[in-house]
Formats: sequence, structure tokens, C-alpha cells
Amino acid sequence: DPGVGKSTLLLQVAAMAADPLLDFDSPSGHKHAQTHAAGRKAAAGVGDGEAVAEEAGEGGAAAGSGYTVLYVSGEETEDQVFERSCRMGLGAPSSLYLLSESNLDVIGEYLANIRPHVAIIDSIQTVNLPDLPNSPGSVAQVRECGQMLNRLAKKLEISVLLVGHVTKGGDIAGPKTLEHLVDTVLYLEAPGEEAVRLLRATKNRHGSQDEVGIFSMAHDGLHAVDNPASIFLKSRNPGASGVVSATMDGSCTLLVEVQALSSESFNPQAKVVRQATGVRPDRMGMVIAAMEKHVPSIKLWNHNVWVLAVGGMQLRESALDLVMAVAIASSYFSASVPTDLAVVGEMDLSGGLRAVTRLDQRLAELAKLGFKRCIVPQLGGFERLAADPRLRGMELIPCSRLHDALREALGVVVDAPPPDTRDGRRKGRRQVPGRRGGGDDDEDEMWGDDEEEEVGPWSGKL
Repeated sequence: DPGVGKSTLLLQVAAMAADPLLDFDSPSGHKHAQTHAAGRKAAAGVGDGEAVAEEAGEGGAAAGSGYTVLYVSGEETEDQVFERSCRMGLGAPSSLYLLSESNLDVIGEYLANIRPHVAIIDSIQTVNLPDLPNSPGSVAQVRECGQMLNRLAKKLEISVLLVGHVTKGGDIAGPKTLEHLVDTVLYLEAPGEEAVRLLRATKNRHGSQDEVGIFSMAHDGLHAVDNPASIFLKSRNPGASGVVSATMDGSCTLLVEVQALSSESFNPQAKVVRQATGVRPDRMGMVIAAMEKHVPSIKLWNHNVWVLAVGGMQLRESALDLVMAVAIASSYFSASVPTDLAVVGEMDLSGGLRAVTRLDQRLAELAKLGFKRCIVPQLGGFERLAADPRLRGMELIPCSRLHDALREALGVVVDAPPPDTRDGRRKGRRQVPGRRGGGDDDEDEMWGDDEEEEVGPWSGKL
């Protein structure tokens, strides 16, 4: 997507490939980058002359000897890229070359002359072949440019990194042949409003596709997240009807909070609301139906229900069925879940709980972040799981049914008979049959005077 940080990430990769001592996430590497940036500003005449040059003299001239990198920008000028690199503190490695060009014939000449180890093309939608009448970014241009870069990479034995745009549907803009040409396809995504970026692989000929990179966006570029499991739990509100669970994103475990709001609808003619944000609407509908069917004290037929995955995460795992059910029940009964309790489990249509993949890895992350109890599905080999040294100090609560899991999370309120309402009793009007009248002034009436009677939603008279 535009502005997600593709160019920023690749500019950092180019600088780190050209200078092995450069590391944005270590204090020594960051200082190394700052001194190199000062040296670059001094060479360009930016800043306070002698002071800047003196600062750069400590380490700016001693750039590490790394790979030769050619960064080709078809979207920005060289001055724009230079200003951005100074702001990010990328230093001044002597083996990093910058070229602002969109003509692929010219780019090919530079590749043949410099013979870099790595070439970065930013982006494939902006470069073009002059011999083709099509405009840059068209299907024909993207296909032919991709094939030409593929031939150059094999002939010159260089690694080529291509930046590509995506369509509204999330697919790479251009022909599918571009994805078949390359060895690896990486997507850089912004999962929500947080300054978090996820780098995931959808194709990888040289390794696993399960690896996920998690970064935080700052003014000086992208930085690796030290503890990605808790990145979406920073602003957790203990008073809300929120429940924590562990989800898998590739091989990475993330802890997420799912909140729910259940509100009774007093308009019998209005359609109840079922809104899911960040979770699958079909799974949410199945969870609500299973709760009504298998938990006698829960009746959601006249309740509006909202379910939210905090932090803007898009969760697609079925392992989050149980956490949705507990969050909805927490709001329905106005009973909060203990802050040291987590929930992991999948539900089936019969109200039973099923095992989830990599349960030990999920529980290990929960224990690492201080959760003392966790409701899990009843499964074979439970004793071996409970004896895992990574789970020391965590109590595992095995449950085989949804009703049992809700009782463990919320207490005996789950077994109470359905209350009249959440906010008190509701008044209704019932007409009582009367005697038929007559006369000119009074029309014949089949019904007598109305009598007000308090009628609850659980009344047998409804």
C-alpha cells in the first residue's frame, strides 16, 4: 500500500548490505550510523561545518567494507533520497550507489558497468522500455521489464530486489508472470492504526513461508520489535469485557485482546446488529448460535453484538472461537474476566472444544508475559503439556465443553437463570378482552380498557 514503508525498508537494507557495521537496532550500530550521517552532511556542506566534520571524523570515514549495492529510484530524485537517508542516519558507505532513472536500457548499462552484488529497483511500475509503445506500469511494460531484469540478474550474477505496487484487492499490480519470475514474494502490511508493519512471505523458493518480520515505524525508519507477542496489549483496559488469546501469524506468536459488547434491543421490529471488526463474521455467527444452543442462561436473540480485535489486527484463525465466546458472555453477564486469565481454543457446532495447532508455543508466550491461568481444550497428552518447563507458574484449565469454559472464566453467574433484563424490568401493554358495547356514541368494541402489566423478556406470556 502507499506509504507503508517499502522504500524506507529497502533503503535500510541497501545501507546495511553496503556497511556490515550498520545496525539500526543496536546502540553501537545506531551510533555508527549517526557518525556516518554526520560525515555525509559535512561532505554535502550541510550543518555546522567544523562541528559536523569533527563528529564524523571519529567513525564516518571508516565505513565497513560490504557488498556493492545499486539503488535505482524511479519515483524520487537523488536529492530526495539523499535527504531521506540523512534523516534516517544511514551513513555514507562508499559501495552504495544511487541512480534516479526510469529508462531500463540506461539502468542495464549501469548494471553492466558497476556489476553490483545487489540491485534495488524502486519500483517496477515506474521503469519502462522505450521500444514499447505502452505507458509505464501497463501489463506489457511490467512483464517485459521483469523478464529483462531477470535475464540481467542471471547474466551478471547479481541479486535484484523489485518494489511492486498492489491493487485494491491486495494483489501485485501487473501480470501474474512477474510473481512466477521471482524467487520470493514479500508483502509489507500495516495491520492497524498502530505504527506496526508486518513483513510476510507468500512465496519462497529458498526457505519457509511461515517466517514473519514485525517492525515498528519511527521517524528514522523501521526497527525490529523486541517483544512482538505483546505489541497489541500495550493499552489494555482491565475494566472492559476483553479477553486475551494467542494467535499464530506464520511461525510468530502474537497475543491479542478480543473485546465484545452485548446490548439488548428494545425494538422488536428492528433487526439485531451483528458486527465483527478484525475477526471473521462467519465464525462470530457460529459462536453466537452455539452459545444460545448449548448455554441455557444465554439468550442473544434480541441482543446487538459487536466483537472487536483490539489494535486493528485481522484475525482469521478458528483458534479464536473460544475467546470470542468468553468476551461476548462477559459483556452479556456484565462480569469481567480476571486479568491474569487467557483463553485458547476452537469450538465446534456441538458446543465442544477442539485442540489448536502449536498449543505449547502459544502457552509459552502467555506464560512469558505473566499470565497465570489459561483455559485450554481437553486433549490427550495434557500431563506432558503441563510438565513443560516453559509453562512453570501457569495453571492450565482443561475444558471439554463451552459451558464449562464459560463457568471457569466468569464463575457461577453462567449457571444463573436468565434475568428479566440487564437494566431492570421492561414495561409492556396488554389488552384484556371485555364485553361488547353498543350505542350511537360508543362503537362496538371487542376489547376493554387497557391494563398495564410489567412483562419481562423471559416471561412465559410472550
